[in-house]
Amino acid sequence: SMWTIVLLFTWQFGSACVIFLAALQNVPKSLYEAAEIDGASTNQQFWKITVPLITPAVTAGSVLPSTKP
Repeated sequence: SMWTIVLLFTWQFGSACVIFLAALQNVPKSLYEAAEIDGASTNQQFWKITVPLITPAVTAGSVLPSTKP
């Protein structure tokens, strides 16, 4: 039925979401604090701190679903 398809899609997407959220929580808050003291904007903090530190998780989250048989 339709609910089964929705549940399976959510389950598949959920694993990548868990990996992504774990990577976001693993970024040290002290880096944001130091960047704020140095005068970095929120946009700069995102592109210079967040993106480089979560890139491995984004890569894993995009490769793992494609390796399923």
